[in-house]
Amino acid sequence: MMRETVMLLLCVLVSVAGFVPVPPICRNARSAVGSTPARTSTSSLSMGFDFKGTLEKMSDTRYARVRHILVEEKGEEGRSKLEEAKEEIAGDLDRFSEVAEKMSTCTSAPRGGRLKLLARGETVPEFDDIAFNGELGVVHGPVETQFGTHLIYVESCNKPQNTWKMLFDDIVDKVSGKEEEGDKE
Repeated sequence: MMRETVMLLLCVLVSVAGFVPVPPICRNARSAVGSTPARTSTSSLSMGFDFKGTLEKMSDTRYARVRHILVEEKGEEGRSKLEEAKEEIAGDLDRFSEVAEKMSTCTSAPRGGRLKLLARGETVPEFDDIAFNGELGVVHGPVETQFGTHLIYVESCNKPQNTWKMLFDDIVDKVSGKEEEGDKE
């Protein structure tokens, strides 16, 4: 009960006071819901809202450096086209860049398929999953999304820093009277 109360308090403080930086997952919230905010009465909110789960998702502050090759064809046609390209690339980053410049229909093609530094949740789920969970230095795919079919090369991804979770645990410990050994006098 104590953890849930503290979580509710933390969520209210974060949303009202704005003293914690907005996590990447929330940056585009307005565009995701449209230009007019939804009107919701407090009576329609679920008391079973998973605050902890929501904060854990928001706490993923990783960034990924990714290159990709996009073809507009979907299904078997797009898949076979990219399978051939994948064999030609053979895991070589320089070769990946060359093929991206020739083959990709994305605006990133002139940069060898290199995208801007991606925050978690900025891309479609299929792409996001590979960008943040895929093995580094490996060509992944073909992966089909709403935009077409991709080959994805994950150059780097930093380790997660659970700042929201650390803040939450710290507040719970302070409210419940638990202190770290170093804090006791």
